[in-house]
Amino acid sequence: MKRKTKQYAIASCTREATSIGIEIASSGGNAADVAVGAAFGLIVSNVLMCSLGGGGFATIRTPDGHVETIDFFDVMPGKGLNLEYIKKYVNVQKVHLDQGVGLEAMCGHATVGVPGTAKGLELILNRYGTMPLKEIIQPSIDFAKKGTKISETIRHCIDASQKIHFRTSYGKKLLATPDGGIPEAGSILKQEDLANTLELIKHYGSDVIYKGHVAEAIVDEMQQNGGLITHKDLLTYEAIIRKPLKTSYKGKIIWTNPPPSVGGATLIELLNIVSHFKFDKNMTSKDIALLGKAQNLALKDKVTKYLDVETNEEVTKELLSSEYAAKCYKQILPSPNTTHLSAIDATGCAIGITMSMGYDSGAPIPKTGILMNNTLGEMELNPKGFLCATPGSRLTSGMAPSIMFDENKFDIVVLGSPGASRISTCLMQIILNITDFKMDLLTALSAPRFHYEGNTFAIEPGIDVDRSLLSKETTIWKFNELDMYFGGSQCVRFEKGKLPEAATDLRRSGSAQTLIR
Repeated sequence: MKRKTKQYAIASCTREATSIGIEIASSGGNAADVAVGAAFGLIVSNVLMCSLGGGGFATIRTPDGHVETIDFFDVMPGKGLNLEYIKKYVNVQKVHLDQGVGLEAMCGHATVGVPGTAKGLELILNRYGTMPLKEIIQPSIDFAKKGTKISETIRHCIDASQKIHFRTSYGKKLLATPDGGIPEAGSILKQEDLANTLELIKHYGSDVIYKGHVAEAIVDEMQQNGGLITHKDLLTYEAIIRKPLKTSYKGKIIWTNPPPSVGGATLIELLNIVSHFKFDKNMTSKDIALLGKAQNLALKDKVTKYLDVETNEEVTKELLSSEYAAKCYKQILPSPNTTHLSAIDATGCAIGITMSMGYDSGAPIPKTGILMNNTLGEMELNPKGFLCATPGSRLTSGMAPSIMFDENKFDIVVLGSPGASRISTCLMQIILNITDFKMDLLTALSAPRFHYEGNTFAIEPGIDVDRSLLSKETTIWKFNELDMYFGGSQCVRFEKGKLPEAATDLRRSGSAQTLIR
């Protein structure tokens, strides 16, 4: 009997991760197997963007059309501790990071949230995959041992934030050259300790992170250096299956990350507002000014209205109503470190995984190769203030792995991006490029972008904004080239009757491949 042809597309932030996905596809795995294998590959090859010491989200569509989101983001630690007492003596370091238009963050052991990556990837594989974990994870173990190439993106991040990454001698050992310098792009990074940790996960599953030898190492490192993670925090951590947010835009259905995180809600709020626009063939300077004002308004809502994760779902209902979108549209008329991968197969199984470890806490776990997140030290993720969340509660996030579906054409697009507050505005522009301006994937990802937040309107070359429609306080920040500040989307597409597509964002290192077997 002739073997039925299978088709796959995968896009990720590194060549190594994408190659692992293709290897798994060649072995007969489905898109979920491909995505989880590539995710472990990113943990090895896309250091500082994701980690076993971080968390993330996945939005998955099964072949029968069911869509779910897996929430494996970080949790507020401190179960069993007196946080009010600890806050008086906590030791954190405030740092200015020279990235994009500049940003402030905090690092140190007290900024580390309870990580969820291992639990989340294991749940995705067990729920949707077809291959065993030991086969999925082995290629990443091999890469960790033999080494992966440091991309220009990673070299830049190590350089820009070395005051964080080199806080401890172990952090320096993991990321610096033998003489303590910044590794060059193209140099080989070997991670024996991380390979050993992945080997433990291969044999014993994610439990080793939460109640095994690695858990002991995490708690010891945290407790001895002013961190908040306790054994109870790790033992009680669970990845959560959530019902994704759903909307329609120009005849297409879009599913994205739901509350308590706010990235998906902000994306839908933006799409609801811009659905009132009527574009010509090309976007005008007036269009860009008005779309920028929509971004500014939605991002202001993000930081001023989503103040408590426990009420984010109710806030979302208000902000995503058609009445609110119409009100926002009237207001803007003239009269103001994360990684993503996407995978899909011809059965319609589609998955987008976005993972993050923040900007790094500078508190790696000795002998494990694990770099820990600084989620508690990112101001925008803690609207109530530093250490003000309840231990065990989910922290908020701007990540928004999304799936767009045209049921008339059976056309599925999986997209997502790193970029903090730029995630939602990046994805909005890609969706407009695909739907309103009929661009193919690579063109949609390569088109120049803009981002209007606060009093700064950031634009890439090729963008012309009508200054007369903006407030006098607004500063136009012009970039000289396409820049990673505006995200780094990885996107795949499958339309029935056509070959699959995969595209990677030129703003960051990445790799996209398709396979027909």
